[in-house]
Parts: sequence; C-alpha cells; structure tokens
Amino acid sequence: MTTASTILARLLEEGKNEIEYLESVKYEADIASSEEEFAAIREELITAGYLRSKRIQKQKKHRKIEEFVRYRATDGFDILVGRNNAANDKLSLRTADKNDIWFHVKYGAGSHTVLLSKNEEVSDQALTEAAHIAAYHSSHKIDGQTAVDYTKIRNVKKAATQKTGMVIYTDYKTIYVTPDKEMVEELKISKD
Repeated sequence: MTTASTILARLLEEGKNEIEYLESVKYEADIASSEEEFAAIREELITAGYLRSKRIQKQKKHRKIEEFVRYRATDGFDILVGRNNAANDKLSLRTADKNDIWFHVKYGAGSHTVLLSKNEEVSDQALTEAAHIAAYHSSHKIDGQTAVDYTKIRNVKKAATQKTGMVIYTDYKTIYVTPDKEMVEELKISKD
C-alpha cells in the first residue's frame, strides 16, 4: 500500500471508532433521567475532550448514583449492568472476575452486562435472562429480536487508544432474544 492509502485506512478506522463512541454517548443521554446521570455524561465528554469545562461559582452537590443496575437471575446468579461508559469500564475491566460472563448487544450502543458466575457452571436460563437484560439496556430494546454477544470476561480487553466504555472481545457466542420488559423488571433488585 502507498503511504496515502495507509493513512486513509487509519483515518477511516479512527472515524468509525469515533462514531461508535459518540453513538454510545447518545444512547446514555437518551436513557438518562436524572440530573446526576446528565452530569456524569457531561463529565465524560469533558474528560474525552469534546466539551470544555465551565467554571461554576457554586457547584451543586450531586447525589451519588449507583454505578450498576443490579439484577438476580431466577436461579440466584447476580447480574450487573453499567449505567454509563465509565461504569461499563469499571464493571468489565475491574469489578468482574475473569470467569464471569460479559454480554453486549451486537451492532449497537448499550450497557455492559455481567453475569457473576461465582466460578460455578451457569445455567442456560441465567444466560438467557442476562441476554434479555443486555438487550433491554441497549439501543435495540424496541427492535424485537436482538442479537446479544457473550463471552467470559477474560476475553474482553481494552486497547490503550480506546475511549471510555469501548472494548474488544473475542471467543464469543451470540444469542437472539426479544427483550421482555416485565421479565427484566421482575429480576431487578436495585432501587433507582
């Protein structure tokens, strides 16, 4: 390849990554319902260099929001969902154990979802319920049947150049579910 085509290929890949990141931020803004959630999004955009920090004379103290939405599968496995890109990174890269199972909607913006396996064999029912939860916490939640990828946390990595909430994953399987709001709400254990 010539130098120009190499540079162009790199710029196209960077542009694709920027679009993917901004779609995830748009998704966060679409689902945000409190001042605290919008403040977290604003802080992320400031950190990423998209917004400038405004000096505010007297900044309001924001109520601390839970980083994760908590669910419990029918057979007792806990399932955690990141509330924003920073929480997604914390959940997937620092909180979860290498044998826990990570879920994310395929080809769309959404929250990282982790089924805490406790190093035990996970039932098909728990996998399906976690996939429903991941699909529900995504930009595809009203699309009907949705593809959700899942893999062990050990297969989820972050490249040094990736933005907050963006990861690479390998050795995954795909499950197709139609998000069921009633079922997802029944499994919820955290208070909003």
